[in-house]
Amino acid sequence: MHNPKLVQRLHRIDIPTHFIWGASDGLVTVDYGRAFCSKIRNATMDVIEHAGHSPHIEQPERFLDCVLKLLR
Repeated sequence: MHNPKLVQRLHRIDIPTHFIWGASDGLVTVDYGRAFCSKIRNATMDVIEHAGHSPHIEQPERFLDCVLKLLR
């Protein structure tokens, strides 16, 4: 699950990128997500409260709001 070289490669991404993270993710912290987000030019991030590692399942309406906001 861990790729130590990934963070060094993220700067190569040149398409719109948006992270959607669960605030209570017990596997991968929000700070970890923010660190990845900061390595991608113009990337954005939403953090969904009351969601863990699967925000799309735990908070599907909020998750959809984040996706629709990005698509607008």
